[in-house]
Amino acid sequence: MMDASTPQWARKASGLRRVLVVLLPVLAGALAVGVFTGGRDTGIFDGDPPTWASVLGGILVLAGLGLETAVIGSASRS
Repeated sequence: MMDASTPQWARKASGLRRVLVVLLPVLAGALAVGVFTGGRDTGIFDGDPPTWASVLGGILVLAGLGLETAVIGSASRS
């Protein structure tokens, strides 16, 4: 348990550990699904994607850029 006497780097490390515990299984699952479906022609890539998928892709790209900017800013301050 962390209290006021816990160093700031330990609190940041704990937060990073929590993020990794959530993020790594999600990424591993996404990779597994991609590997299992990547070898087959599912037909979903024939033609243009639906509009909702294009919009969602743009949103995810912007969210990723924002996250990268925040991480780089946080890393440069520490």
